[in-house]
Amino acid sequence: MTYYETNINELQKCDPALASKINSVKESGHLKVEKSKTGQPTLKIQEKYLHSKYDPVKEGEKWAETFVIDKDIPVCVLGFGMGYHVKALLKRIEARVYVIEPSLEILKCALENIDLAEIIPKIKWIVAKDIQIIIREHSHLIFQLLFHSPSVHLLPDYYNSLTARLTVCKLLENIKLKILIVKPIYGGSLPTANYIKAALSNLGHRVEVMESDKFQDSFFRINKLTSNEQNTETLITLFTQFLGEATVAKAAELRPDLIIAVAQAPLGGEPLSRLKALNVPLVFWFVEDFRVLPYWEKVVHDYDYLFTIQRGDFFDKLKYKGVKKYFYLPQACAPERHHKIEISDEEKKLFGSDLSFMGAGYYNR
Repeated sequence: MTYYETNINELQKCDPALASKINSVKESGHLKVEKSKTGQPTLKIQEKYLHSKYDPVKEGEKWAETFVIDKDIPVCVLGFGMGYHVKALLKRIEARVYVIEPSLEILKCALENIDLAEIIPKIKWIVAKDIQIIIREHSHLIFQLLFHSPSVHLLPDYYNSLTARLTVCKLLENIKLKILIVKPIYGGSLPTANYIKAALSNLGHRVEVMESDKFQDSFFRINKLTSNEQNTETLITLFTQFLGEATVAKAAELRPDLIIAVAQAPLGGEPLSRLKALNVPLVFWFVEDFRVLPYWEKVVHDYDYLFTIQRGDFFDKLKYKGVKKYFYLPQACAPERHHKIEISDEEKKLFGSDLSFMGAGYYNR
């Protein structure tokens, strides 16, 4: 059997999805395998060698010897190349080893030219994955990061961005923030505010809430005070300003590290200016359709960061209006609330249907 057949069979056993991807990779012509002075293959890309052109095995051993490894903490090697350094590392340590390699073609080249069958099952492979996915799937781990410099220099933007985000995640593990969440009075974004509170609390942060929804009854009673539409609008504006000032008072007393307002939170104008004066980062998560609720245009410049559930045309509008810090943040599920349940036959008769709608049951829907 060839090196590749032996290696891919081992990879198939421990990571069949990765093995399948590698099997489908076509050569780009950018990789050049040369024989080193000692006879082992070495890899040249863009006129740069990923390993020594004299003795890649010895170079890998010297690399592995430079690190003091804590056996209780997972090791993450940034860059695999031909794997000489990883083979040397695995001879010296017992800690679990992760390898991040952004190029499927480089890994396939290694599998074709070197016997890696012994180390393949010992590695947790993270190959050709988007940085966001790596952060989402692995940022909970406290890695010992080991840099393979030639690989990092080959793709500096990728590795620098990855290490920066991993560093931030690691810092946040030890930093607990004091956060104020500003709820809307009512509406579809109200449950989202509750989920934000639960999520941040689960992360260990101290979370305080401006519970605007507790004033819901009073807000709806305004419509019964007068039949004059203009007077009603004036009263609603004054009531909203009152809740805004109440938010400012709460923030001034709490002195939070971060303020998060959810769509339709009762903030605008003077209250927002007064919150900005506290020099606390102001975040607005607009979990609404920008075409249906265009009020965002009046407040968007008062926030430091804007998160949206839409991109495309919305991003174009934000850019046109000179908004700088806007980011796509779609909603997801809260696993403790949104999960499959077993229901009785009686419940199936009561709730069962051929067609279901998920969302807030407003009259216009």
